[in-house]
Amino acid sequence: MTEKMLKWLFLLQCQLLLLFVFSAEGVEGGADAICHWAISQKAMSNPVLFLDQWNKPIFTLLSFPFAQFGLIGMRVFSAVVGICTGYLLYLTVKDSFGKLSWLPSILLMLLPQYLVLLTSSMTEPLFALFLAMFLFLVAKKMEGWAALVAGLSPFVRQEGFALIIIAALILMLSGKPKKLPWLMVGTLVFALVGFVVFGEPDWILTSFPYNSGSSQIYGNGELLHYAKYYRELFGKPISILFLFGLVVQVVVVSRKAVGRIRLTPIEMSMLSALLFALMFFGAHTMVWWMGLTGSAGLIRVMACVAPSIAMIASYGIVKLSAKKWLKFDLIRMALLITAITLSISEAVSITRLPSKPEPTLEVMNRVSEWLRLQRVKEKIYYSDPVFFYCASENLNVENLTDNDGLYLSEVSDMNVGEVVVWDAHFSANENNLPLDSLLRHRYMQKVASFHPEYSFTVLGGLTYAVHVFRKTELPVQKNVVDSVFVFENFGSYNDEFYTSPDGRFGTDCAVSDSSHEFVTVRSQLNSEVAKNVLGFELEAWVKLNEPLEGKNFYLVSNVDGVHYLSSGAESIKNYSRGHWNRISQTFELPPDLPQTFELRGFIWNPDSLEIFVDDLKLTATYLKQHP
Repeated sequence: MTEKMLKWLFLLQCQLLLLFVFSAEGVEGGADAICHWAISQKAMSNPVLFLDQWNKPIFTLLSFPFAQFGLIGMRVFSAVVGICTGYLLYLTVKDSFGKLSWLPSILLMLLPQYLVLLTSSMTEPLFALFLAMFLFLVAKKMEGWAALVAGLSPFVRQEGFALIIIAALILMLSGKPKKLPWLMVGTLVFALVGFVVFGEPDWILTSFPYNSGSSQIYGNGELLHYAKYYRELFGKPISILFLFGLVVQVVVVSRKAVGRIRLTPIEMSMLSALLFALMFFGAHTMVWWMGLTGSAGLIRVMACVAPSIAMIASYGIVKLSAKKWLKFDLIRMALLITAITLSISEAVSITRLPSKPEPTLEVMNRVSEWLRLQRVKEKIYYSDPVFFYCASENLNVENLTDNDGLYLSEVSDMNVGEVVVWDAHFSANENNLPLDSLLRHRYMQKVASFHPEYSFTVLGGLTYAVHVFRKTELPVQKNVVDSVFVFENFGSYNDEFYTSPDGRFGTDCAVSDSSHEFVTVRSQLNSEVAKNVLGFELEAWVKLNEPLEGKNFYLVSNVDGVHYLSSGAESIKNYSRGHWNRISQTFELPPDLPQTFELRGFIWNPDSLEIFVDDLKLTATYLKQHP
């Protein structure tokens, strides 16, 4: 009865997954997902893309037929990959887990981040399938085939090199070192193909798309970055089951090692799953912490280890169910139902499927629709791949440049009438094209601006916005000025503020503490005046006589409840205890504001710290242009 129940539950999950795929409106993974689709779609007309190292050759080879049907085709591809992965896990443990053989497949589909990616077009699900194939082949004592799969996996995702290490270890533990050469077959085959195409025998290394220089864009993060997101990645119930299964696995392996007893094939497979999960998690943690190989700290990469997590978590339940005090079917059933119910509840609360359009997608849809109405026939330069996806629906894509973006040195070479779609993420970072360089360029006229409904910051701390520029024949008269809009140094008496004489320059400053949670400045604006404002910078100087570990405060800008942007204390560079520290943010006004509205900037102190606040200032940047 238990086996049939779990089987039907897995089939229900598969049907729900397909429902999510066909009803999804968003694009999980954003620009990366769009790029994966675009490269796979163009591979037929440009075969060299089959060897693209960013998209990965095996991913392109398997996904390109689906990509011809658009993003929906790529979503179907991911869903099919996920279903195959679940079925492989069942086959892997079929002879060992008894009535609970379908449990790993069910837990796999309940891992939040993995489930979400099955409705997109990312490479992580396909890598998870290769990992599941490897575990299946190890469990079935087909070590040679397992080595072949491991050797091919780096051409699905670069983390496959870690799987090669695990495979080599398993071959040595299994007493089959003669099969080690199979690990190199994938590399040799693709090296040969690349040599024929590019004439470079080392093309795999020279075309590697990730390098440490990218850390200048993406930076690095804290050591426990991925551990903090365990709920979003795996869910709390499955995380607990994984830790329990990990302990059980360590005990089993340790006992057999002490007794010099050879592990069974399924135990070897479980050991492979555990070692790979720990190596993968540890490697990505260190890479992000140290800022290596262009890591952006994206948590979605952990979906690659989903089969390992599901296997180890299920292993813990299987071993627990075998205990004597759980021999009664009713107790075992209650334990199983509780674990699955809690996992379902966690997945539902975190994933929010089917996905909704991301703010950047909504903005780019409006940009491409506006350009369509303007009947733009000239070349359009862009940096964000999301624009290409939206433009393919609304514009003649022959007008679009290749997705190389526009660099500052190329602006002067543009032809009259050509258009630049500048965005705060890709244009400002990947293409190193500052907005100010276009605003001040004599022959670039800003013709439109687009903002999300609610403000948010992107890489580099900029407020997300999209601006459209057109190259003009005659110089554009421009006047870009910075003007202090609001300034409060707390030197004049105001009963709204609680002040102290310990200001920056021996004058008064405001104090925020348990009785004064906010320090606020306000200003009334007129929409006619505001439409010439390019953006605002809100800054304050703060001093604390205590460390910030485990606590926080925020610099916040707010416009009539429409715009709300919060910058935490962690944004302060080189925080110095007992000294004045500058905290700031930049933002732009949202569209469709009322005739008059209130703009507020404030320090918010929810942790009741003692914070000295001085020189709270709001600076506006104005642009006036005349063709």
